[in-house]
Amino acid sequence: VVVQNANVVPDQIFAHAGCVKIVVEDSRKALAEFSNIFYSEPSKRLKLIGITGTKGKSTTAFYVKNIFEQAGFKCGLIGTIANYIGDREVKTMLTTPQSHEINSLFNEMLKEGCTHCVMEVSSHALRLNRVDYMSFTSAIFTNLTSDHMDYHKTQEHYFESKKILFDMIPSSGTVIWNSDDESGKKIVADSKAKKISYGAKKNSDVRIEKVDYDLDGTKFDLKWNENLYKAETSLVGHFNAQNAASAFAVAVANGIKPETAIEGIKTTPQVPGRFEVVAMKKKRVIVDYSHTSDSLQQALKALQHIVNNERKIYTVFGCGGDRDRTKRPIMGGIASSMSECVYVTSDNPRTEDPF
Repeated sequence: VVVQNANVVPDQIFAHAGCVKIVVEDSRKALAEFSNIFYSEPSKRLKLIGITGTKGKSTTAFYVKNIFEQAGFKCGLIGTIANYIGDREVKTMLTTPQSHEINSLFNEMLKEGCTHCVMEVSSHALRLNRVDYMSFTSAIFTNLTSDHMDYHKTQEHYFESKKILFDMIPSSGTVIWNSDDESGKKIVADSKAKKISYGAKKNSDVRIEKVDYDLDGTKFDLKWNENLYKAETSLVGHFNAQNAASAFAVAVANGIKPETAIEGIKTTPQVPGRFEVVAMKKKRVIVDYSHTSDSLQQALKALQHIVNNERKIYTVFGCGGDRDRTKRPIMGGIASSMSECVYVTSDNPRTEDPF
């Protein structure tokens, strides 16, 4: 039994149970190390791709998984919506599970023939040692806006937490970063890995051009190595062109042909709860995670572009209880200024009184 505080449980209880007590300085770090050893360092036997950022992690993970499967690989996924061992879904409670749960999932993936795994990596997971001792071959940075201030307190602490992932990538690996985000270049600055940028800027390695979208999907061009690729996806919005571009970048970095990556982008199905379009007779309902002010603004901006003042936008949203209170009035202001009518729900109040 591993304990961080030697005085928490009396020695006689361990002796009576026939257990050995090991006292460590940091129980979270020890759990990551011990579970990694227990499962024989499973991440080293997978091509492990980590994705971090405020928005777009889940969608990008689904893109990456589908592209690798399009290329003939069996790929696992660990993320907010669900965990997948190949095609088998495993329910999840956290974006990034605890370290022993992750290593157990890696072990199951290997047993079922997975060669690759794509994992969403949250700032909490990086700070709380959940991915310590794991061997990532690639990492993707999506973007950085304000979030989780109830935990991080400052934007700088949030940034430094995200940066941990890119400092973990070895020189033989690749880091993919968003050149349209002001934190992109800085977050990969100290990485010894190969760097590939993506975005709309002219100097991006994977350049996004001519984005056009409606409620049926998005079409755009990708430029890579002086070649032009016509891309399309059933996912809606400029932000999903960005997510697709990052998935394209990590695919070609891992030896997948660009044409295969483009086909994988095209065949990626709608991601549950990520600007998910639900048809209801002549009406359309958009279900989107939008848990930050910036993501809500981007979702409503995309809708305004689509309806072009010809239809009214009705917004239903809420903010979880016992979490970052600072974003609530900001999100309320955005919703009211960009919608015909706003319905505010109590969401998940946790211990707060919703009334």
